[in-house]
Formats: sequence, structure tokens, C-alpha cells
Amino acid sequence: MSPFGQQLKVLRQNSTDPQRGGALTQSRLADLIGERLGTDGWPRFQTVSDWERARKRLDAYADRNVLVAILQVLFDCGGLPGGDAANVWLDSGGYAPLSAQEIQQIFPQGANQSADIYARWVARLEAPTYTRLFGVAHAVAQLTDLLIAPHAPWILALEGLGGLGKTALTDYLARQLMHAGHFADLAWVSARPASFSLDGAVQPAPHPVLSVDEAERELAAQLLGRETASQLVSSQARQQMLLERLRTAPHLLVIDNLESLADLEQLLPLVQRFANPAKFLLTSRQRLPGASAIYHFSLPGLEEADALALIRYEAATGNLPHVAAANDAQLRRLFQVVGGNPLALRLAVGQLHLRELTPLIDEWQQATSSEIEAFYTFIYRSAWDRLDEKCRYAFLSMPLAVEQGGRLAHLVATSGLSEREMIAALDQLITLNLVNAHGSLDARRFSIHSLTRSFLHKQVAQWWV
Repeated sequence: MSPFGQQLKVLRQNSTDPQRGGALTQSRLADLIGERLGTDGWPRFQTVSDWERARKRLDAYADRNVLVAILQVLFDCGGLPGGDAANVWLDSGGYAPLSAQEIQQIFPQGANQSADIYARWVARLEAPTYTRLFGVAHAVAQLTDLLIAPHAPWILALEGLGGLGKTALTDYLARQLMHAGHFADLAWVSARPASFSLDGAVQPAPHPVLSVDEAERELAAQLLGRETASQLVSSQARQQMLLERLRTAPHLLVIDNLESLADLEQLLPLVQRFANPAKFLLTSRQRLPGASAIYHFSLPGLEEADALALIRYEAATGNLPHVAAANDAQLRRLFQVVGGNPLALRLAVGQLHLRELTPLIDEWQQATSSEIEAFYTFIYRSAWDRLDEKCRYAFLSMPLAVEQGGRLAHLVATSGLSEREMIAALDQLITLNLVNAHGSLDARRFSIHSLTRSFLHKQVAQWWV
């Protein structure tokens, strides 16, 4: 099935038959198109099937009126969100975008998104924690291509240290993909137990999903209705109904903060069962098991230029003109200590309302303020508690490596561990995204974030007693 045909099927199945109710069938879509065109007996259901299976193609010029009629029917039946989705579909088939006249013809009240469809999706998302994202253009482009492709990978894991913006990036992607009409429906399950506010407080989440049974019921509640998700329906029956729903058309399913689930090993087989044609986008602070089934996408920290742009943006919106006007050399000092963690950078900028730059940098290095201590605890404590003694020794030796990263032999020499012990420790540290592995096939290097370096200088001493 071509992207053009696949998206046509998604839009059709997301439409409601105005006379009979339920999803729009190929036969009913053909009838409604024929009514629009004033043709007798054409198109037939087989014609629509051929379009969806890429067996037949509409001519870009001679059949332009047919393309417009299809879009009119889909919009009238509630399956076409708006003009952006229409142009995405046309582009996938190599057709020209809508003209101003065609837009007026299809969307007489304007090409804005259907209010009902939009409200349904947005109700499942939290309010965005961002007004602008920095340094994500490459990640957005790559993840978008992977998610809209009508083939594997079906399960993508966005992984990285806390505060890097995994949830914000996932929220942005979900909104863009749904607006463009790439998926028939969206479900978002949050397993995040708490969030960190910029005043230094850790806020518990109101209703985090923390078990496989809860995650399954929440998916069912959003896609099938609350009654289906109730305790009155068995898990086996609920899974079968979900499976049947997800097989009808591509869905986008998000599970945020997956590492918080107590029985993670039980969830991944369920995710694999539900995937294809559904796409799963998972976020996690740790690298998830299942290398053969999961596409692992590691989210890095911001590069210096993006970090400085974020600092200036936060300063401008927070009424700190003296910070926004600072030169690169001044702001670089903060970046070198805090690193490219967006949440840490935003917290640091907020503290510049009362603090001067040099004392603030010292505070980040020494973790002497309650806000910074709380931040380090929020980001690192859970991972630190999972480390055994040898892993902790290996982690503490990381600041001795150069910023570009140390070779295995150097880490062994500085840690006092054997090579075998260091390899085992690095495996766990990389899984928890505390250490980065990079370099070439014959020259692997291991490094840590600038923020992690500052954390190790001070905070760990208070935890390892």
C-alpha cells in the first residue's frame, strides 16, 4: 500500500457515514463521491479499493475534480481534519496542493481543523510545557519519517536523561502528525509519577498509570470508551477489542515515562501484539529491552548554540533583559556547568532573577541551593539507587575522563576495576543513560554530560553513605 493509499484509507475509516453511522466503507465513499460528481455508477467500491491499494492512479490534471470531490466527502463526514491534512495527502501522491478556490470549495467555513476531532485528540494530551523547542529539527524530521512510514519500525523509544525534553518533543510530534492526518486516532498514556517545576518543587502527578493492566485499560478507555475499559470487561476481551480496532487503520499510541511501570517486562509483549499498523512512541529515561523489536532513538542534550538561544529566549520571556543581552562568552560559562539539559537551563535562568552569574555557577557546581539539590535528586536519584557498588565506582570515575570521552583502558586504569567489571558497569550506566557511548568501530569512547559532571562533584557524596 502506497502512502497515498494508506492515508486515504485512514481518512476514510476515520469518517462517519452520515446516513448509516459507523465508519465510512469503500462502497459508501464511492457512492458519496459519485453524488458529488453527478456520475452514474462510478466510482464503484472496487475503484476505491484500487486507489487504496495503489492499483490505479488518478490523473493529476484530468481527475483533479475527483480528488477535490474525495476531499469534500471526507471533510463533510468528519474524517479530514483540515487543509494541512488535505495537502499532506495530495503531496503523498505527487499531486499539487489545493488552490485558494479549491480550499473555499472544500472548506466553505475555512480550512481550520474540525473542532470535534481536534477536541478529542487534545483532551488526551496535557497542556504543553513549552512555547518553543530548540535544537530538535533533526530529531523531528527523523522521527516523523519513521512514524509515518507504512512499515517497520512499529515501536520507537525516545530515550534520554531526565529534563532533556522527551515528553515535550513527543507532544509536539503527536500534534503535528495528527493535524496532518497521518493517523486515524491517538492515545496517550502517562506513567510519569511526578514533574519538576521551575520553582524547585517536585509535583506528584494526579493519576499516573503504573501497571500493565492500568495501561491497557487506559488505551481501551481512549480508543473504545470508558465502559469497555471498566473492570466488568475481562482483560482478554478488552485486548481482543483493542486489537480489532487497531487493525482497521494506523493509530499513534504514546506511553510516556515507560520506565516508571512496575512490570515493564509484561508490557513490551503487549505493545508488540498491538503494533502494526499502529505505531508506538515510547519515552523512557533508560534504554528499553527488546533490541530486535524497538527502534532506539537517543535524545542528546542541546549543542552550545541552541543552549544559548534557549537561555536568551527564556530571559526575554521572563523579563530579564540583562541576561538576554549578555554576550556568548558570559552565557557560555553557564552552559559549561549546566550543560545542554533544557530543564536545567530554564531553572538556571529563573534563578538569575535574584542571583548573580558567578555565584550561581558556583551553586550549580556545589549544589548548595535547595532548588539545585532538588533538581539533581529529581534527575538522578532513581538511577543512582539502581546501581550496584561496582557501577557506582565506575560512575564516580567518569569525571576523570576528558570531556570528549575516555577509552575503556583509561577508565579501567582510573577506576580500579578490572576490564570485565568496567564493561559490565558501563553496560548498566549506558542503559540508564548516565554515560554516553560514541566514537568509531575501532575506537569507542565513553563520556558524561556536563550536568552529570557537576552532579558527581558534590551530590553523590550525600547519597553514598
